[in-house]
Amino acid sequence: WTEREGENDIRLGTFGKDWMGLACELGLKLHVVATMRELPPWVSQNANESFFDRGRCIERPNDEIAGTPSVANPTIWRLAQQFTRNVTKALIQEYGTCIQSVSPTLNNEFETRFVQTRDMMRDHSPSAMELYRQWQVEKGYVTSE
Repeated sequence: WTEREGENDIRLGTFGKDWMGLACELGLKLHVVATMRELPPWVSQNANESFFDRGRCIERPNDEIAGTPSVANPTIWRLAQQFTRNVTKALIQEYGTCIQSVSPTLNNEFETRFVQTRDMMRDHSPSAMELYRQWQVEKGYVTSE
């Protein structure tokens, strides 16, 4: 999450070498992974437990906080969408048609098809569990008590 200092403060030039620019000069297409694995300081200072994924697995049957942002939390979801839009715009402004795709991820797996962290299936955060409960009620699987 490159918005280290504040919301919408995206700095593509903070890296020592412009590897993406070099790849574009060579005629390559870029598939960029926009990772949001950790909350930026300006978000984490106001974070509560619902901001983070929870997980469980057979070896560790009790829920544990995975430490990665939970997209089931409405605040995190809004911030992640906004960051993805803003970083995509910044990348296209800087590198143009060299950008082939942007793949946002909020976990430690740099392929977005994976949905686990530290061998734990997730997300069992309070926000995710509430959304799941609402879905069950909508489908008629449980009553809304």
